[in-house]
Amino acid sequence: HKATPLWLDQLKQFWLPALHSNNRIPADIHVKVGLDNPFNITEKYSVATYESLHAVLQPRVTFTEFLVHIIKTFQQGKPDVHWRTYSNNCSPCTLDYKYITKVETLTEELTYIFKKLGIPADPSVAKNVNHRDPYYGLQKYRNVPRTLRERLYDIYKYDFILFNYSVPVYYFQ
Repeated sequence: HKATPLWLDQLKQFWLPALHSNNRIPADIHVKVGLDNPFNITEKYSVATYESLHAVLQPRVTFTEFLVHIIKTFQQGKPDVHWRTYSNNCSPCTLDYKYITKVETLTEELTYIFKKLGIPADPSVAKNVNHRDPYYGLQKYRNVPRTLRERLYDIYKYDFILFNYSVPVYYFQ
């Protein structure tokens, strides 16, 4: 695999940390990739080393392993910006937002906002990804252990409350 800057960044930022969180990096990986010392997830290595790591590990992370990784980053107090809570990321209790939109009604909300601001725009290009169903993506969680789903909800529960979402009963079954 030939490294590009984007590939290298994703490997270092997402794949290796997720594998590490799930104890999927063998203790002897340094021997397999030609390092003198044990592999350290926080150290910076050459591009060739990362290419070797990729070749040996063939990184694949299941959805459940990804969720384990998210929970561990929160436990360590270092969640990635991509999955930080909105209540912490956007400070809705301390900042006076004029508009808060939801993805499932984005087209209608952008139409309203653009009209209020006098901005000519065609918000119909913004697709309502969730087809108005706020539970659209929750099917992915059916095979995730209940305890893991509960721990995940504990992290994001204030976002659910803040933005008036509820969790379907089957999520906790």
